Amino acid sequence: MTITRAFTMRLRPEHYAEYCRRHDEIWPELSTLLSNAGISDYAIYIDDAHETLTGTFKCRDEALLDALPHHPVMRRWWGFMAPLMETHADNSPVQKDLQRIFLHDPPAHGAQDPFDPAVLSRVMGETPRPQHTISYTASCGKDRKIEIFRPANLDPDLKLPALVLFHGGGWRIGCPQDIARQAYLLSQLGMVVLAPEYAVTQRDGSTPMESLADAFLAWEAICGQAGKLAIDPARLAAGGSSAGGHLAAALANLDPPQGCVPARRPGLLVLFEPVVDNGPGGYGYDRVSEYWERFSPLHNIGAEHPPTLMIVGEKDELMPPATAWQYCRAVQQGGGICELEIYPDTAHGWFQGPGFAVTTKAALSFVRRHFL
Repeated sequence: MTITRAFTMRLRPEHYAEYCRRHDEIWPELSTLLSNAGISDYAIYIDDAHETLTGTFKCRDEALLDALPHHPVMRRWWGFMAPLMETHADNSPVQKDLQRIFLHDPPAHGAQDPFDPAVLSRVMGETPRPQHTISYTASCGKDRKIEIFRPANLDPDLKLPALVLFHGGGWRIGCPQDIARQAYLLSQLGMVVLAPEYAVTQRDGSTPMESLADAFLAWEAICGQAGKLAIDPARLAAGGSSAGGHLAAALANLDPPQGCVPARRPGLLVLFEPVVDNGPGGYGYDRVSEYWERFSPLHNIGAEHPPTLMIVGEKDELMPPATAWQYCRAVQQGGGICELEIYPDTAHGWFQGPGFAVTTKAALSFVRRHFL
């Protein structure tokens, strides 16, 4: 969870110009330290008398914040500025935390509460339409669409986090509208959700590798158009169901196929019954046996894996819980976060039917806790 802090410090007024000069001199090194500590939106303001400095910042991890006073760079900054400011005996600035009494916080969510049972029930019975679509050049050279769901009541120029959500269908069938209900509800958390079309065998005569290539090309196109789409490229997640879950996990674990330019990895994964084991005995091995070792996310889990939610059914034969546990343990052993939701007496596809409300609420909760 992001916290916001505000504080004051006292500057000897005759040293205002020298304070600015020294701050500029040490700032590159100090900026790196603050970034590594998870601090953003750091700003310092000064009053007309050049006496009171007011600072504000946001921080993701209070433990990292508490460690800053002991860092050599921070200690050097204190010593550098001590002649110009009111300080304690150890050269730390005399600082006073400010108490917030008012806050204007524009809505950080869409027009509806996605957790509301009435909203969930209504969306269950319909297929929401995207606000608009864009296109990207796919592996076959033709343009394919990306459907976009965006919160309706937010400033269209506000840069929001985004989730790229892939439909399922075994790389054989399917379209973005298959995942539209989840896309719409996730967008109501206050994020842009993008559902790409990609190559499938029934329509395009394609192979699973071409589906994978399209996932990387769609991701690359979205990253490249982040400014135009008013999304924050530093907060870009991926998700999907079944084969679409495989494609999302692939973005986090696999090397891009030939012809795809490497891009940033997803910052979060939301995976509904993802078929992540494509090795011998795993899903789709008969179609990917020639290249399964570079196609199967389970066999390519690397360091710095993004926080991940996996939703599977207890009786899912395509994505058995044992496989999900194996994936999660590998992520956790690498120091990452992986949460696994196993629903009893349920098979593959249950999340789209009777399990729609409970699994969507689990996804919404995970995204809110780890990404927003």
